[in-house]
Amino acid sequence: MFESKLTTLYKAQDKEGRKIINKQYYKWLLNFPCVITSSTEIERHHLRSVQGLKGGMGLKPPDIVSIPLKYDYHKEIHSGGEKTFSDKYNVDLLEELKKLHNIFYKIVLEKSRG
Repeated sequence: MFESKLTTLYKAQDKEGRKIINKQYYKWLLNFPCVITSSTEIERHHLRSVQGLKGGMGLKPPDIVSIPLKYDYHKEIHSGGEKTFSDKYNVDLLEELKKLHNIFYKIVLEKSRG
């Protein structure tokens, strides 16, 4: 199961707290380049392989499990699946997500708590 300081904090929040964290992370993620190409023209992809944070049957996962991908790669991951995509580009999507979580937690959340 995927865990980070951010997911632990997220799980401990009520519905309103989760909504605030989701919104902050989703907006903040626009500052990062594609995890494959480093292009700054990105879309946010919600990782469906993250266990324990699913949005529910037929619902997208929460925004805190998003990574930045260039449009073409975002389209490709949806058509071929996350495992196929990871294998093709030799990228560990969960490790990339964990890196983003660590940066977000340190820069945004710890800073706001003083």
